Amino acid sequence: MTKRERQRYVKFKIYTATRNSTTFNGKAITRSIWRKFTKLYGEIESSKAGFWLMEYDPAERVGTIRCSHLVLAGLVTTLTLLRELDGTPVSFDTLSTSGILGKL
Repeated sequence: MTKRERQRYVKFKIYTATRNSTTFNGKAITRSIWRKFTKLYGEIESSKAGFWLMEYDPAERVGTIRCSHLVLAGLVTTLTLLRELDGTPVSFDTLSTSGILGKL
């Protein structure tokens, strides 16, 4: 019998240095997170991650990422260290984490 993988949800907000109307799409965010996570933790740890961008609001720059409970701390670290999206300097703020999507 195999155990089902437990999921965690991380709500984040993206800040930019300028107040312009730069918007980021979900694909660019996911790609940057995967690259940074793989660079920090390697291919083997990345294979356990199971990142999935659940929702993202470009106007508010707020989103939710699902990941495995095994890599939650690594994801939060990755978001903290991520400094650039599509050539634009950014900063990620982790607003909350939860095991249930509805509690975010």
